Amino acid sequence: MPERNLRIVKRERAVTVGICDACNKQFRSHIHPRSQSEWEIKILFERHKCKMLAEPLNQIVLIA
Repeated sequence: MPERNLRIVKRERAVTVGICDACNKQFRSHIHPRSQSEWEIKILFERHKCKMLAEPLNQIVLIA
């Protein structure tokens, strides 16, 4: 799995959006000022668990 990094992709007056580089999960904040919204996104990012986008073929179990 790729290294987890948080990228802030949108900073506007109404919303700040961040994305996890590893799993593409989005984190949004509507808090003002911007420094507090980025802090909230960082906390949400640190608490989340990445889910794989696609399961590797060698780990798929078929149940008949």
